[in-house]
Amino acid sequence: MKNKINKYISKLSKRHLISIVIILLGLATYFSINVFKKENFDHLETLALMRQEEKPVFAQMRESLPELLKKGGVTGALNLAADAFKKEDITMYECHTFSHLLGHHSPLSDEENLRVIMDFGPEFCEGGFKHGLESQIVLSEVNFKERLHRFCDVLIQNNLGGCFHGAGHTFMRQALDALTAVKLCDELVQTYTHSITDCYTGIFSEYTNLAGGVDGETGLEFPDGPAILLKNPPLDICSSLPDHMQLACALELNGLGISEQSKPEDIDRKLRECVAGKHRFELQKACVQSVAAVGAQHELPKTKEMKVLPFALTLSPEFRASYIVGAATEMKQFLKNGVNKNWQVFCNGFKTTEDKTLCESILK
Repeated sequence: MKNKINKYISKLSKRHLISIVIILLGLATYFSINVFKKENFDHLETLALMRQEEKPVFAQMRESLPELLKKGGVTGALNLAADAFKKEDITMYECHTFSHLLGHHSPLSDEENLRVIMDFGPEFCEGGFKHGLESQIVLSEVNFKERLHRFCDVLIQNNLGGCFHGAGHTFMRQALDALTAVKLCDELVQTYTHSITDCYTGIFSEYTNLAGGVDGETGLEFPDGPAILLKNPPLDICSSLPDHMQLACALELNGLGISEQSKPEDIDRKLRECVAGKHRFELQKACVQSVAAVGAQHELPKTKEMKVLPFALTLSPEFRASYIVGAATEMKQFLKNGVNKNWQVFCNGFKTTEDKTLCESILK
């Protein structure tokens, strides 16, 4: 056998040998770049370099996503987001947006993406990566339902949270009409048994983005302003919808208008609006929860000790419970993702044992 190989090689011209060497070197270079370099990607060093730039870290992460994926893969990009959030270089909203965008651009198979979700946890930055993956499944195939169902089956079987929220985002972006988008959600369960509540909340989460003039996938503002113009206050809009859509609407849309620039008194005013009208009780409670959650999301990056808003203490026990659930659940996300907040200050700000117990049950 050896003699045959030697005879064959001897017949090759010097030119052929050089060509083979070049091809082998090319293959070696390819694998060194595309395989080993991912293993050597240093997300901490990358973050340190970003922190030295004048441009905000989130903007750099968003703009360099293709390069981050090439150098560090999905895991490297998520590790970068995780440490940027822990160091408070990006907010929860920014971490969620980045991981959502990453889900859209993940080059991995569904099985590999599911393993990433298991590794980082389904609640990593409020599920942004998972939501982005679901959105992309809807966008990538005309007949997406079967693949989406398989994906969601694994999520639910492994206790990785609910499903279809990301699909709801995409349905709303495609339809620009809540009623049409809800029908698309409803079609998911014609041959399926899992709840589609998350699909509805995804619709109204994106509705809120569009009405706020923000691209829900990138966090960038639309150059021409809001894609949806609201003619009435959020609660009026929600209460005008069919009954099965109202609660999801109220839980999402009432956070509209709260931003990083909002002050505690702005949140206080929004809470007053929730309980001032004649809307049904469940919608008012959902409004309070929504305002409390979005308010906390934007307030927590500014402080280690978020305090109870004065007006919240004057609310009825039922409304106070909604306020606690909204704000404390949001604070819990900060704790789960590695940013320590003095939650005891918040819980001790309530006067009754029942309120403190509820608060502590969420945050302990």
